Amino acid sequence: NEGEKFKNWVLLAGYKDTSFLRDKTAYELAEELLGSDGYYVTDAEFAEVYINGEYWGIYLLAEQQEIKEGRVNVTEAEDDYTGTDIGYLLEMDGYYYTESELQSFEVNYTGWASIKAYDGNKGRSTRGTSINKGFTIKSDIYSPEQRDFIANFVNRVYEIMYYAACEDKAYVFNPDFTAIFETKDISPREAVERVVDVKSLASTYILNEIACDADIYWSSFLMSIDFGEDGAKKLTFEAPWDFDSSFGNKDRAADGKGFYAANIMLDVNNRNSSFNPWLAVLMHEDWYMDIIKQKWTESYDSGTYERAFEMIEKDTSQYSEAFERNYKRWNNIIDKSAFEQELTEKSKAVKTHDEASKLLLQWLKTRVEFLNSKFHL
Repeated sequence: NEGEKFKNWVLLAGYKDTSFLRDKTAYELAEELLGSDGYYVTDAEFAEVYINGEYWGIYLLAEQQEIKEGRVNVTEAEDDYTGTDIGYLLEMDGYYYTESELQSFEVNYTGWASIKAYDGNKGRSTRGTSINKGFTIKSDIYSPEQRDFIANFVNRVYEIMYYAACEDKAYVFNPDFTAIFETKDISPREAVERVVDVKSLASTYILNEIACDADIYWSSFLMSIDFGEDGAKKLTFEAPWDFDSSFGNKDRAADGKGFYAANIMLDVNNRNSSFNPWLAVLMHEDWYMDIIKQKWTESYDSGTYERAFEMIEKDTSQYSEAFERNYKRWNNIIDKSAFEQELTEKSKAVKTHDEASKLLLQWLKTRVEFLNSKFHL
C-alpha cells in the first residue's frame, strides 16, 4: 500500500487453489490493467502466519476493500451523515439478502430485458438466463435516503447502457439524478460515458476475460461512485477481488479458449445458465470494442502478460519452502476431498506445488494467446 498505514487488512487462505498463486496473479494483472490508470487495486504479498507460536500456514496478505484515501478514494461519509452527496462502494453480491435492509438493494436490469451475450460472434440471447439481482453496499451509510438514492442510480445507469446498446437511444439524468429521460442532443455513446467510467469497465472486462472466474456472475464484482463535491459521478469498476476459482482451476474455460466473462455460462452447480449483465451489455457496440482492443494491445505490447508469467515462476521458486510447510500443515495438495468437486481433472491430479504452478502457467499462456488472436490490433 505504498507504505501507508491502515487498520484493516485481510488474510486470504486460497485453500482450494493448491498453487496459492491465482489471487496474486489476478492482482498483479489488475495492477497493470487498472492500477496503471489510477483505479484501485489491492496490493498483496505472501505471509506465513503463527498464532501464539502455532503455525497456521501461508496466506496472501491483502488490503481491505474499503473507502479510504489510498484505497477506494471516493468521498467517505462522516459518522451519522445522512446526505446522498457521498461516495459509495458496491458489490454485485449473491449473498446480499444476508445484509441489513439499509446495506443492500436489488437491480431489475430494465425489467429483465434480454440482451446479447458475447461469444465472439453475433452473440446469443440471454433470455431465460438467471441474473444475480442483489447488491451490497460495502461502505458505511446512515440513512434509507442514501440507500434508495444509490439503488435508483444504479438501476437507471444500467438502463442508460441498455437503451444505448439495444435501442440506439440516448438517455440522461435530470439534475438531481432521480430520473432519466431521452434526448436527441447527444449520441448514445455520450450518454453512457456521462455516467459510466467506460475505461475502467473495459479493463475490468479484460481482467475477467483472462481469469475466467467461476463467480463472475454471482459475487465479488465491485464498483464505486462518488457524489462528493469533487466526485466524477460516474459508475467506476475497480477493486477486483477473489480469484481462487479462476485461471482454469475450476471447470470453466478449462482449455483456456473461448469467450467467457460476458458470455452465458453455467452456474457453480452446473444447473442454470447465468451471465454478468454489466460485462455483457455493451459488448456488441463497435466503439466499446475499440476501447477493449486498444487496451489489450497496449497491455500485450508493453509486456504485461510476460511479467505475469515471470512472477508465477519467481514466486514458485522463492516461496517453495513456505508452500511445503503449508502442505504439511493442511495437506491440501494431496487431500482435496473438501473441494475436489470444484476442480478440473487436471487440478485434481496435481501432487506437488511445482505441478500446480506449471498447470497455472500453461493455462494462462494459452489463454493470453487465444485472446491476443482476437483482440490485438
